[in-house]
Amino acid sequence: MVFLPGKALQLIVVSVICASSLMVVASPPAVTWSDDLAPVVPASALTVVDESPAVNLPSICTRLVEPGWQTHVDLLHYKPRIRGLDYAALDYGNALAIGTGAVQRMDYADDVGIRAGLMYRTKTGWGVGVQGTSIDFSGFDSVQRPQGAGQLFATRVHPDSNQEADSATAQGALEFRYVDLMATRTISSNRFGSFDTFGGFRWVDINQSLAFDYDGRDFLQGHLQQDQSTHAFGLRMGASSVWKWANGFGLNGSVAGSLLHGRFDTHATETNLFGNQLMAEMSDDYDDLISVLEVSLGASWECRWFAVTAAYELGGWFNANNRGLFVDDQHEGVIAPFSNDILLQGYSIRLTSWF
Repeated sequence: MVFLPGKALQLIVVSVICASSLMVVASPPAVTWSDDLAPVVPASALTVVDESPAVNLPSICTRLVEPGWQTHVDLLHYKPRIRGLDYAALDYGNALAIGTGAVQRMDYADDVGIRAGLMYRTKTGWGVGVQGTSIDFSGFDSVQRPQGAGQLFATRVHPDSNQEADSATAQGALEFRYVDLMATRTISSNRFGSFDTFGGFRWVDINQSLAFDYDGRDFLQGHLQQDQSTHAFGLRMGASSVWKWANGFGLNGSVAGSLLHGRFDTHATETNLFGNQLMAEMSDDYDDLISVLEVSLGASWECRWFAVTAAYELGGWFNANNRGLFVDDQHEGVIAPFSNDILLQGYSIRLTSWF
């Protein structure tokens, strides 16, 4: 047993009494009703106040995650840009070597392609699908030797004996084919927007055919044919997001990256004297890494089972193009191979349907 000093005991007793008094004063007086005097409140006077927060239902043109099939078809309008498509160097004759020189190159024209895909999405936000893309490009360019003391040097042929020409033409064809097999996962989806991630595999076929013709001076209908075939396979990952506005409109964006193992098969044949004289013929087959970075930004409108999206797209295919060059007329077998990047830029219009 613990004994408290007298003053401490008094303070405890006084505190308990004060607390009890405050509770009594603060408490409202008890009112009791007898059964005969109990007030009767009519049912019409009773009101129920709902203090729960208001719930804003999504618009009829706003879709959340729903299971089912999704298909899309894209109309692409791309222009490829590749360095290393030069075929001639012009000299205007005002220097000992090349004066006021200009490099003449061929550029591919912009063209239209198609991309289509099919996907099945579960109610948990997971999905699996396939997507294919196909687009072809072509290009043409020609140049004449400058008047007077000007010169036209051929930059693509073997430098052993053929160097100068009076005219040069270049034409090319570029084909892109690639298929994506991917799985997607919806990380977040509500009436304000959605965020998805995806990953999978990519198969790529890139074929390029270049033809160069030189005539005059050192050439009599000289011709150079260069063909390249690239087959690649690897991994692709990325993310996409939609910022939803009012009445079904929204802002769309995506970014994706790929690492591919590429197999390059190249072949070049050079002839002169109307094709009767073989100047050089060389093949080069090798493996190399191709990396791809793709971004897009656009606007969309969707309602119930249908959506339309217009976007600007930019794709960098690094190390995807090859050019081999003979660089010495003394040591005729010296080759300087180097790789180029392919830039694809343009616009797309996508039609999407859910069912």
